Amino acid sequence: YGIVLRELDMKVQARQVFLESVNLYPWNWSAWQDLAHLCNTREIVDKLNLVNHWMVYFFQADVSLELQQNQQSKAKYKYLSQQFPQNNHILAQIATARY
Repeated sequence: YGIVLRELDMKVQARQVFLESVNLYPWNWSAWQDLAHLCNTREIVDKLNLVNHWMVYFFQADVSLELQQNQQSKAKYKYLSQQFPQNNHILAQIATARY
């Protein structure tokens, strides 16, 4: 349903649907990615009422990287690299943030 709303350019409603989805099923990375694409400012991200889950760190790091807030992104990914050592995705994202 969130994808339909997004395609209809109903971004606020789509963001709410994806937010509900990630809060109910935090392991659904595709919902996090869809939510991230609808968060084009830091203010929008900061207003999200996100569940207390480790996936939030991946989301915040990803959004920070997309918003070109590389220092914040690097800090989140460094924390995640301590939790998930030798994770190639995290290492690649840190390299991207440094670039």
